[in-house]
Amino acid sequence: MAKGRNGTSLAPLAPNVKTKFDHVQCQVDTLAAHFPPVHEQIITLLANGHSPFKVSKWTGIEVDVVRRIRDLHPETLERLKANLAANLAEAAQSLSERLIENAHRLRPENIAKALAIAVDKHQLLSGGVTARTEHRRVPTPEELQAMFEALPKANVTVIEDAQPKEELTNGDLRHPGS
Repeated sequence: MAKGRNGTSLAPLAPNVKTKFDHVQCQVDTLAAHFPPVHEQIITLLANGHSPFKVSKWTGIEVDVVRRIRDLHPETLERLKANLAANLAEAAQSLSERLIENAHRLRPENIAKALAIAVDKHQLLSGGVTARTEHRRVPTPEELQAMFEALPKANVTVIEDAQPKEELTNGDLRHPGS
């Protein structure tokens, strides 16, 4: 029975099921076994922050194979994020300078949108804040009533009118002389 690199069986998991051949993984394994300098070069280029497309153009290896090598070496992804953050910071700086220099000739929505996206992505990749969410709690009417009832009562003295009120002919009550 055939065994994989990690010693696991390559037999199908269920009987009568045809296993799918992974030609990309086969090419990665062939590169690692028979062309270690090329394999190491790809890992180095990825670790230096170059895209799989660019590495593919430089080495002549298929993009899918380069991506699989990248996926198998997660340390290259961290370097790629750092390189992207640096590139986006530089792009944001360049776009802001261009906005200042050519503001009178450019359509503001185009350059401003590109600048906003570059700044936002730089913030995201460099660990900055890209969004803020506020949570506010509004008291219910019952809670408001309880708050009002909890307020201290004022010490007041009620002063009553000593003069009697006279009743008018139409039934209104008025103070005498008004």
